[in-house]
Amino acid sequence: VESEEKYRTVFENTGTATIIIEEDKTIYMANTQSEKLSGYSTEEIENKMKWTDFVIPIDLEMMEKYHTARRKAGEKPPTEYEFRLIDKKGNIKNIFLKVGIIPGSKKSIASLIDITEQKQAEERLKKTIDATIDTMSKIIEAKDPYTAGHQHRVCQLAIRIAQELNLPKDKIEGIRIASLIHDIGKIGLPTEILSKPTTLTDIEFSLIKNHSQIGYDILKSIDFSYPIAQIVLQHHERLNDSGYPNNLKGNEIILEAKIIGVADIVEAMSSHR
Repeated sequence: VESEEKYRTVFENTGTATIIIEEDKTIYMANTQSEKLSGYSTEEIENKMKWTDFVIPIDLEMMEKYHTARRKAGEKPPTEYEFRLIDKKGNIKNIFLKVGIIPGSKKSIASLIDITEQKQAEERLKKTIDATIDTMSKIIEAKDPYTAGHQHRVCQLAIRIAQELNLPKDKIEGIRIASLIHDIGKIGLPTEILSKPTTLTDIEFSLIKNHSQIGYDILKSIDFSYPIAQIVLQHHERLNDSGYPNNLKGNEIILEAKIIGVADIVEAMSSHR
């Protein structure tokens, strides 16, 4: 009894919502922080509810696979991940979970941290960034109406290419943002050159080629989560070093810039420019 009380005391003072889970998914023990997180009392939870009762359906299949794998020899499912929890009032909360098997048993112990406010802040920031990027894109189109819609079409193509390459979501997001403003440097070029209906002279074309560098200079001081400025700088570089502005070749060009470069060419070939 004394050891049980000591165990409970330690369990209650972990600082986070913590539960102990049986192999059959029943919650064997839950601390006070779990009550605050779920809205259920420990009397309602312990040995009566399963952890699956708190998980939204879309996340449940993945988590059940992890639960089973965690109890099999040789299996190494993730020990940290995010999921969405439904509390007693039906509120959905974003949770960061850390879980592991208790040595010498089939039970697992899990700590749950509510990151809902953090997720909401991230979503608000994303909306702000998207609105800013959209405004930048519209400014470019206003400057160069002859190619209106070009950046959005390049964006769609670049995303499809990235998806076919099975790139991670964060890299695809960087490609999406960069492709929407890859021609931002054109705002520093004379309008009469951008909208000229006839062939450009060599001098005019050399000015056009400056737009990658101008775009880089505009974006380099913005703290994006992705190498946006570098992508914009390199999107006209080519594998055989025939591109501009720095005649890079092969692996000197980052993958995101290569993808947008291909999408840019394909869109230009299929559109009236």
